[in-house]
Amino acid sequence: MVKTDKEVNKAVEKKISNYRKKLSNKEMSEIINTTLSNGVFVADKYAFSLNDVKQEFKRNHQFKDIISSGAYFYFQNKLCICLNNTIVVNNDGVYYSEDVKKNPSLYFLTRINRGHLHRKPRNNTCEIKVRTYFIHAKQYQELSRKGRVVIDSTSYLMNEVGGYVNGTGGLGPGDSFGLYFTWLMDEKYNISKKELADITGIDERTITRMRTKEDYLPSLEFIIACCIAMSLLPWESDKLIDLAGYKLRTNLKIERGYIALIHVFYQCSIDECNEFLEQMGLTSLSSIIKTKKKINSRTLHVIS
Repeated sequence: MVKTDKEVNKAVEKKISNYRKKLSNKEMSEIINTTLSNGVFVADKYAFSLNDVKQEFKRNHQFKDIISSGAYFYFQNKLCICLNNTIVVNNDGVYYSEDVKKNPSLYFLTRINRGHLHRKPRNNTCEIKVRTYFIHAKQYQELSRKGRVVIDSTSYLMNEVGGYVNGTGGLGPGDSFGLYFTWLMDEKYNISKKELADITGIDERTITRMRTKEDYLPSLEFIIACCIAMSLLPWESDKLIDLAGYKLRTNLKIERGYIALIHVFYQCSIDECNEFLEQMGLTSLSSIIKTKKKINSRTLHVIS
């Protein structure tokens, strides 16, 4: 049975009402008052309609900040990047431009990745790096070529590239794997041992040894997984692998796969990297980590 528009609207309103009950008045106020960058008001039912994003929105204040910035909106139950003239509004409600309706794939976003964002706190002229979320547009490069997205030359990534090329700042200690690994976790990317263990599947005790035990040689797959989990920039991954005493060989297919991960897919999730390796006919990182984790566990048991 096909539902009428009235029935559909009633179902949507009920869903919104249930959602409101789960949030505090302050949180609900923040949602309702969300505006787009061009000043257009967006009702909460348009701004937040996906369950997984709702949960992340309630759970993570940094993610809430990025959504509330007005750079994104929802269309056909998908999170989209907000560009000029994508949305219009009148007294009857919110409408999407013909451009969005004709080619919505230009605006849909494919994934949400943890990364870094430069922020300027109030009453402070210095920029600080905050652990937060990057939201990647499916066709960001294509949009930028059309002039719809302005790439800021003072962005975090540009600063990082400049620092690397010029050899100034942000390079970290270079004489020890453990010191550099610890610096990346604690100073650069602000990720805890537990968080890294949860993302990679590596035992937390192993991560502790990677940080502190000078004679401990971690598995290459452990290092690659940590690089992906922290979204290390390519030269950071290269340096970490080199300090561990490894050299990725281009004559081995599996290691060519790892080179692709740290140089091309470094902003992807572990699951996406696993999928890539499997499509190439290679064993996934998670499978190798799981096997090595069992071996390490048995070794620790024998030692104890």
